[in-house]
Amino acid sequence: MFTQTSMWKRYYAPFAGLLFACNFAMAQNFVSSGSPGAPVLPFDAIADGYVVSPTGVRTPLYTCRGGEKEGYGLQIGRYTPGSTTCDFSYGGLEISVPDFQFLVTSWQNESGGVIPFNAVVGNGSLGSPLAPPPLYICRGVVGEASLQRPALGPVSLQLGEIGRGDAGCVVPYSGKGLLLFNYQVLVAETPAMPIGTSSESGGFVPPDAIHAGTDADGTPLYLCSAIYGGSSHPGKLHSSFGGCNISFEGVEHTVASYFVPRVDWLGIPNYDFPSGTDSNGAPLHVCRAYLNGNLYPGKTQKTWKTCNFGLNGKEEMLTNYEILSN
Repeated sequence: MFTQTSMWKRYYAPFAGLLFACNFAMAQNFVSSGSPGAPVLPFDAIADGYVVSPTGVRTPLYTCRGGEKEGYGLQIGRYTPGSTTCDFSYGGLEISVPDFQFLVTSWQNESGGVIPFNAVVGNGSLGSPLAPPPLYICRGVVGEASLQRPALGPVSLQLGEIGRGDAGCVVPYSGKGLLLFNYQVLVAETPAMPIGTSSESGGFVPPDAIHAGTDADGTPLYLCSAIYGGSSHPGKLHSSFGGCNISFEGVEHTVASYFVPRVDWLGIPNYDFPSGTDSNGAPLHVCRAYLNGNLYPGKTQKTWKTCNFGLNGKEEMLTNYEILSN
């Protein structure tokens, strides 16, 4: 198996002219933003809100948490692309801190066919009635000379499947099913990221679809699964594909009707995904609420009746909201 140091070099590299950052070092639900005041947004950070400009341009908002060093506890807030802080509410005010973490999906480095005990099943449980045998969601680098011989062109992070007995992660790529011996597997940490599914078709990418891969030209790739050849297979999705691209018997196939794993938001939650801690030690949960046509991520507690977030220097407290929960 390769080391986490080598994975740092391979997954945190120049990518299509941008800094290619993702959750690479170890499986976890939150990852550091990097040097305080100079955050690097992981491409697979969870975008669970947005603001709309007067011209109709929608800017995504990402869940972040911070404030421990400043004595606020581990507060849940939002990150706006281009800013240098995580902004949250506290004591009636909007607080901004430069040292924070991003909410991400959890991926574990593996190689040679190893499947972690807490790997997420990518077929059956993602909406297909065809459950056995289990196939798990994986992703790996394609096109880097140190990983592929011969090199297969510009580097990308492709999505695919791995099953018991496979030698690695099989990804649909360039019309084929490509076997990657070094890869990452989507895992369920404790607590597990709340993930639901929706049935889609025609290449439609629903809101809250999980951005987990990227083509060499920067095209985002989303998780999906589809039934083909009598079984269900995890694959990759982009609107330009016209469906979910999966690998079957060494060939890449596009399936027009498919299932999409999505971050799960509930109006009546189970409060099973604590993500922060208030200054008094009480668990905080991720929530989101609409205000003036915008959707803001924020924080709540089991005993509260509001979703709280900082905006324009003060704390907003809204009674109509959703919670990230299974």
